[in-house]
Amino acid sequence: MALKYKSFSTLKYLVSEYRLRQSLKNLDIVVRTSDGAEYPFKTLIMPILAKVKDVEALSFLARQDGFVFSAQDLNSFISMTLSEKWLQGVKTFLASPSASFYFTALSFEEQKLMVERIVKFVSNVDDSKTKKTYIQGIIDECLTKRPFNKHLVLTLIEG
Repeated sequence: MALKYKSFSTLKYLVSEYRLRQSLKNLDIVVRTSDGAEYPFKTLIMPILAKVKDVEALSFLARQDGFVFSAQDLNSFISMTLSEKWLQGVKTFLASPSASFYFTALSFEEQKLMVERIVKFVSNVDDSKTKKTYIQGIIDECLTKRPFNKHLVLTLIEG
């Protein structure tokens, strides 16, 4: 409820008192968006964060030791936040230690595919002003840094 109502002080209190790990379970959740897209998740907290679009909560939770998620959650969260054009959420998540850790746990091909999808999404943005914002926000600020940078270079070389 703290996430739903964007009560950051309540969220901080609950995490400090009860820890985060206890609240995460391995589930099978499918979130359907208004455009008909479906995003599968294994943890409840990831789709909630994507839906409420609270950067402060996302940043706080992504730094917690108990913030665990699956490769499926990583992919779905990035895809969902990109499709809903929540640029700040994508940036915050990709810049987090949690996303970096889970990204490095993926196979080389899965890592490459994820970076390719992000670059393809950005390149398909029609509005030039929006595209520039996405290039600066996602590619320049996130994908040019480790652990994403080698896959960005490969993606750009391959065209």
